[in-house]
Amino acid sequence: MSRLHELTQLQKKFAEENQDTVFRFLSHKGLPTEDYYDIVIFGYLHSV
Repeated sequence: MSRLHELTQLQKKFAEENQDTVFRFLSHKGLPTEDYYDIVIFGYLHSV
């Protein structure tokens, strides 16, 4: 994975408004949020 860069204001807004996608993904996969959120969020932010 390439390095993360600072998000633009538009990207930040989009990421905040759609953060529930991460929680739905974890729930769908049956993964505990407290164990996997920190892992999955970086992929999510990279995709934003």
